[in-house]
Amino acid sequence: MNIIKQVRMQRGETQTEFAKVLGISLDTVKSLETGRRHPKSALIEMLMQLNNNPALQIDLEGLHPVHSMANDVLEYIEEQKNLQGDDVELRFVFCGMSGCGKTRTVSIVNQKLTKGAELAECHDLIHRSNFCKAWEIVNDKDLAYQNSKHIVFNVMNEDLASSLELNGIRVFRFN
Repeated sequence: MNIIKQVRMQRGETQTEFAKVLGISLDTVKSLETGRRHPKSALIEMLMQLNNNPALQIDLEGLHPVHSMANDVLEYIEEQKNLQGDDVELRFVFCGMSGCGKTRTVSIVNQKLTKGAELAECHDLIHRSNFCKAWEIVNDKDLAYQNSKHIVFNVMNEDLASSLELNGIRVFRFN
């Protein structure tokens, strides 16, 4: 059964009532429930707030691009811990334009990590196309953030991200 329909049904609402709660049209509810339309991020956030079923929450998070990316990052961190041990300090890159959800992703990752704010975000440190300088910064062992074990570097230049990736730096791309 469609996740949108599951949320509505667990609330005990008709499609008309649900449309009013969400501030959308009845046709939109019908289209979402049949899969003809996909919910936008703001609607997914509303559905997550309205939902009180933990199993459905996980499915709703999977629909949201920022939550999906956070899960990918958490999976990568866990994978690296399994390969290199719990004391591994990771450095990787988020590539995406301003406002695409990079900071929100860091926040979600830190909420889900067992020790709290283990992931620090390095804002606009390597936003230019200078690969050598970016490589030097990413690998600077003296660069550290208090209480953070891992650092994510934000870049907006796709060519720079690709160059870093070719040189072994994990890159997560935001569309």
